[in-house]
Parts: sequence; structure tokens; C-alpha cells
Amino acid sequence: MTTAIEKSWQNYSPETGEVTGSTVVLNFSGTDYGQLTLNFNEDLTQLGTNEQIARVMKLFGIRYFQGDFVTDEMTEIRQYVEKAKKDIQSETQKALESIKQSITKINKEVDSIKKVVNMDDLTPDQEEELFGKYQTWEDDGLELKKGDVVNYNGTLYDVIQSHTTQPGWEPPKAPSLFKKHTNDKLDDGTEIISDWKQPQGAHDAYHKGDKVRYLGVIYQSKVDNNVYAPDTRPQDWELVVTDDD
Repeated sequence: MTTAIEKSWQNYSPETGEVTGSTVVLNFSGTDYGQLTLNFNEDLTQLGTNEQIARVMKLFGIRYFQGDFVTDEMTEIRQYVEKAKKDIQSETQKALESIKQSITKINKEVDSIKKVVNMDDLTPDQEEELFGKYQTWEDDGLELKKGDVVNYNGTLYDVIQSHTTQPGWEPPKAPSLFKKHTNDKLDDGTEIISDWKQPQGAHDAYHKGDKVRYLGVIYQSKVDNNVYAPDTRPQDWELVVTDDD
């Protein structure tokens, strides 16, 4: 709906001849109103066209804005719509940030999956690199310290008690001196883990940070001296990834 001042004039007092007000004739287009004639106790003829229209519309609780009429209800609706737009934009931005963070997390997890391999699944090159880092066990007085790693017949063992090697103390026969080496890392950052095996005691228990594969799932120990399976004491283990992920 648009409107225009059809005409306007001043009203005079018959007794004094003074201006007592004005009459404004509005012409509405696009509506059924046609023309509207209004009398005012003030002289609107001195105002500009838009100001005259605005003063007239004020009588009806309507504001005239840039060639259109705006009711109070319309203003509230517009304000509500603007607020809704801002809220939607804000929530959309938050959702996008959340998605971005999730994608970053997933990418990191994918990268970590690519860099985890089971001890039994090493490639020849990986096996050569890993075993090449450690000395071969011998039975002729080799001085070993706690924390050393030795290669015995193609299997790596951790030294859990310092000693001097001798016949009969081969790693598989001396559980008080050795336990299987279960975690390692290659030069490219690839982590090497092993399948979970029931520890026989504190000497071969898993420690905080050790990773194992158990029933196709990779777990990391959250505590030291961990002798329980992940499904027996799940509070002591943290799920890392599954083989199928």
C-alpha cells in the first residue's frame, strides 16, 4: 500500500480569521480505502509531504517509513524476525565450529590409526628397523640392566631385573628376569603394540601408557601394575581405536 497527499489547506476561524488548523486529503493506492479526509487542530500545510503523511498515520498507530506503512505489530514482527536471523546465524556458526572441531578430531584419530600396527603384523622393513635397534641375547655373561630390550630368536623381551646372562636363563625360561616387549615406536612415528596377554604378576604387568589389542580393540592402560583385562576392569583402560575403524 502506498499513499500520497491529494491536497491540503488551512482552516480559518470565521470570527477572527486566524488559522485554526488544516485539512488533509490522502489518496490511498492499492487498497479499498480510496481517499481519506482528515481535519487537524494544527497547520500541517507547513510540513513536508512525508511529515504530513507521518502525522496523519500517527493518529491510527501507524508509522510511515520510506514510502510504506509500518504498524506497531509489524515492527514487533520485524524485530522478532531480525532477532531470529541473528540467533540462527549464531547457532549456525556454533554448529559449523563444532563440525570443524569434530572433523579435526576425526582426522587426528585417522592419522593415529594409520600409525598403529600390531607386533605380529610388521612388514619386513618395519621388522628390520625394530629388531635392528636392540642387541641379541647371548648366554656368555652379557651384562643387562633393567629397561634394556633384547632379541631372542626373533622375539623381543624387556629386561625387568638387572643381571648377567648365563645358560638356563633364556628369556622364555626366566619370567622373573624378562617379559615380552609389547610397545615400541618406529622412526616415522608408527606405534607398535601387541595383543593383550594375562600378566603373571607385578613383574610383567602393564604400565600406564601401554597399549594393547584386545578382542579387536586397541586399549591404553590408565594405571601402573595393570594385570586385568580391559573388560574385567574397564576403569583401568581407555579405548583408543578399533581395528575396523
